[in-house]
Amino acid sequence: MTIATAIENISMPVQVILDAAPSGMMLVDADGAMVMVNQLLAEQFGYPTTDLVGQPVEMLIPARLQSTHPDEIRGFFQAPEPRPRGSGPDLYGKRKDGSEFQVEVGLSPLTYQDARYVFASLVDVTEKKREAERNVTLSHRLLLATQSANLGIWEWDVVQNKLIWDEQMYVLYGLTKEAQREPYSMWMKTVHPDDRAMAEEALQLALQGKQEFDTQFRVIWPDHSIHWIKGAGKVERDPTGTALCMIGVNWDMTAEKAVEDILRTYNEELEKSNQELDDFAYITSHDLKEPLRGIFNYATILLEDHGPALNDDGRIRCETLCRLSRRMEELLDALLYFSRTGRTEMAMQLTDLERVLDGVLETLDISLKEYGILLNIPQSFPSVYCDSVRVGEIFRNLITNAMKYNDKPEKWIEVGFYYGSGSWPDANGYLKGIPVFYVKDNGVGIRQKHFQSIFRIFKRLHGRDKFGGGTGAGLTIAKKLVERHGGRLWLESTFGEGTTFFFTLQRSRSHGDIPTTDSSY
Repeated sequence: MTIATAIENISMPVQVILDAAPSGMMLVDADGAMVMVNQLLAEQFGYPTTDLVGQPVEMLIPARLQSTHPDEIRGFFQAPEPRPRGSGPDLYGKRKDGSEFQVEVGLSPLTYQDARYVFASLVDVTEKKREAERNVTLSHRLLLATQSANLGIWEWDVVQNKLIWDEQMYVLYGLTKEAQREPYSMWMKTVHPDDRAMAEEALQLALQGKQEFDTQFRVIWPDHSIHWIKGAGKVERDPTGTALCMIGVNWDMTAEKAVEDILRTYNEELEKSNQELDDFAYITSHDLKEPLRGIFNYATILLEDHGPALNDDGRIRCETLCRLSRRMEELLDALLYFSRTGRTEMAMQLTDLERVLDGVLETLDISLKEYGILLNIPQSFPSVYCDSVRVGEIFRNLITNAMKYNDKPEKWIEVGFYYGSGSWPDANGYLKGIPVFYVKDNGVGIRQKHFQSIFRIFKRLHGRDKFGGGTGAGLTIAKKLVERHGGRLWLESTFGEGTTFFFTLQRSRSHGDIPTTDSSY
């Protein structure tokens, strides 16, 4: 039968059906010639339909595959059975421009007026294959990532009460797949008896939508060793809100728990050691003051009652003894106060720092006038959560320090604050919006090599009586009071030009709920 005859024998409705199909379609006779093609197939291969009708189907097949194709057609017609798309090996088509693309072909045999034909439907699966390859790559990467991170992935079918584990889950629980015939019941059996009720409650609360599943529990391995597991999961629900399944991850946090225990022990020991040091400083400073007062009193009596009988050298020695006794008492008072800063509880509350600063400046008013200080406060201070008395001590120590260490003809001090921008001198994690307070002066300044040493107790960079004297404990006490608030004290200084001390009263809002009346806080 000729091609023309075959075309005439196929009724017009067949062409209508082909053109309406959602995929490329062709009708091929037993000799492998295309009897009909639809427009979509012609477009897929880049031909007009008229160039395809009557041509051998091999013109749409890459050259490397053309030699075997006639045999495949004969084999099909010898045993004509429908073949769904994608059921055979990978197939490729060749466009008019010579480019190739991957296709899936479905075949349906047709007999019409004793002539045999085959309907072939073709779908371009290039993007589908690429997506599949990408998914395989992503799956491999996900598997590698979960294995590297020691993560186990699980899925719990709530409706059927069926738990599915990946391979890493068995590793986390010290089990083999053979031992895990009933995953859910077996999982609960591995959980430490003291943690089972808690773990079950966490699951049920998650299913009820009351909280996310995010918990920690202990499991007992077959070798009786105990491991800590972290579990987290999300619940998937139907449109009515009924829980269908939960998907989650587990990971072993035994090592983390061990580190936490070590750190907890170290912190407890450190806290105990600090308390013992505070107690020692308190007892030492308190008990030493009594014999010191005795030395001062007896030296004073000796001068008053027997001064005329003493020669000049004797009187000078007694006066020196009195002066050194007073100096030692000042140092012990400072040490006693320093020890108390770590012993007493903080009275934290929302505090108007404007009032605190006014109170401090009122007590320093006479000294500010005596030193001839021009004081500048650029703006009103905010309300913050702090211990008002101790913050007052911080300001008092820093302002007093700025008054004393100034040799300029025109002396000035500026006390102010600004809100942190997130860019900090040592990148210690302070957050944007935290107020940074400062006390700035145009005094003698401090060399950078002394930036740390000035915070050591009783450390003075100048002679004992120079710049008004003092014990050298003020900055040490201020630093400790700042740190007890969770903040930090630091400085910037240019030697000979002046110094600015900065401090915060908190590290960030993550350190507890800190109420404030300032919206930008």
